[in-house]
Amino acid sequence: FEAVLSLRKDKKSPVDIKGFKGGDLAMAQKIMEEGDAVKMYMFAKANGAMVGYFNTKGVPDIIKSMRKEAENPSKAPKRMWEKTVAYMDAMNAYAEQSIRISSFWAAIKDGRSTQEAALISRRVTVDFNQGGNKANAINALYMFFRASITGINRSWNTLKKRSWKERFILVGGIMGTSYAWAIVSRLLDDDEDEDTEPLYDQVSPYVRHRKIVIPVPSWLLKAVGMEDDGFHMTINLPLGMPASIWGAGQQLADMTSYYTPGIRGGHGIFESAGNFATSLQDMGNPMGGVGLTEFVPSPIKPWVEVMANQDFTGKEIVYPNTPWGDPKPAHTRDPKQTPAFWTGVSKQINEWGGGTDDSYGSVRGMLGQNPLEFSEEEDWKWDWSGNQIRHIIFGYLMGVGQTAEGAILSAAGGVDDFDFAQVPVAQRFLKSSTYGGRTRSKVNHLRDAVFQAENVVENAPAEVRAQEIKRQNKLLQFLPDVKQIDRVKQKYRDQKQKVQDSKMSDVEKAHRIANLEAKELELMTKVINRAQKAGLAI
Repeated sequence: FEAVLSLRKDKKSPVDIKGFKGGDLAMAQKIMEEGDAVKMYMFAKANGAMVGYFNTKGVPDIIKSMRKEAENPSKAPKRMWEKTVAYMDAMNAYAEQSIRISSFWAAIKDGRSTQEAALISRRVTVDFNQGGNKANAINALYMFFRASITGINRSWNTLKKRSWKERFILVGGIMGTSYAWAIVSRLLDDDEDEDTEPLYDQVSPYVRHRKIVIPVPSWLLKAVGMEDDGFHMTINLPLGMPASIWGAGQQLADMTSYYTPGIRGGHGIFESAGNFATSLQDMGNPMGGVGLTEFVPSPIKPWVEVMANQDFTGKEIVYPNTPWGDPKPAHTRDPKQTPAFWTGVSKQINEWGGGTDDSYGSVRGMLGQNPLEFSEEEDWKWDWSGNQIRHIIFGYLMGVGQTAEGAILSAAGGVDDFDFAQVPVAQRFLKSSTYGGRTRSKVNHLRDAVFQAENVVENAPAEVRAQEIKRQNKLLQFLPDVKQIDRVKQKYRDQKQKVQDSKMSDVEKAHRIANLEAKELELMTKVINRAQKAGLAI
């Protein structure tokens, strides 16, 4: 940055760069001894240590342009926003290029040739300039395609240049560390009351198989005087082969935990095999995502995912209406982790359209008519949840949208609602509580299986119905339990809504809601435990 700033201020280069290109190790070492930032920068750049992408402008030029735009009040807001984004992008590029330049001179100090130093510097992070003749065209359709291809290529080359013994040590070391980490994380969170599965299992397999998850269980927080259900921190792993090898270790640990008495959590062999297949796909898949949507071009992918109701991790974006209950508006079916702000946006639009928490708003509702009096053929019903809106917006704004959301929610939440996990940068590592998520998922699987078994019996011909009842008996015995869970969920949902609408302080609201959720999860866990003891693989 010091070098670029100096060069921007002085239009003419303050150093003579003649002979820099193709300079040998002796010349490089002499320049390094002088310690001139501009000379070091220009020499490294001349010898290929830099990677150019996105035509990033210099920070001084952007600041000068921002000041100029501020003098024109009519266009200032829009232009200032554009320049601010450009400024952030430039600073990000400077940070990355600084790492490359530092790596170049570290290699020179180590006695490497200038050509080797340049190659090392370009491979410190993804080399965006590396690619074939069609890379730009494909990259326009599939975001980060070229970066993914480069990452895959680097991963395979890492293995190719090693002997079989070295490959075994590398792969086995990553896989063994992953396996041990998952087992120990479950054992450390082995709550004696067993109200829910370990916190480690409440984190989705998609995350656990691609990131290092550090669970902070409730007993540890309470030991230091903090009342919390626990949360987890994450550290991103390099995509491609490293994450796939880590995921393989996680899947072995999942099966070990599931089938070993004394260790709670984990998954059975079929779910683990499915996760392993996904990890293998990630290893050599430059498109990104799972399922058929991975082949959808990036510009339309957010819309296709919403229509398929499946995000890139394979999770539902909005919960569908249950086949045995009355249809509910979309804002009531947002996943639990959806920020209340987005759910509130959907709810408010629904209310503008004449809807409630039990009925859909519509275009005619906005005109003062009753939406219930018109069919979908005669009216357009509002059926977009907050998480669907959020998914579309984030599909285009990506990291900028997430950072803005975190900053806005943190600022608007107030002291009582402050969540450190919403702070920009920190939110990349620290995640909110996932308390009970896996338990709820298992209850949903059990409910679906039980109701399907009931339908099988009801639709069976009379001559084989008795035989079918006997065959489905293991599931049907839990029919009263899942119906009770549905009643309890509705009861607690109503109670939580009353708490939210009350005039209690935010802290008291959070405490009341946490108590209701704990009671709900306690009932769910008892049913799940009995189902597993009965031999149901859920």
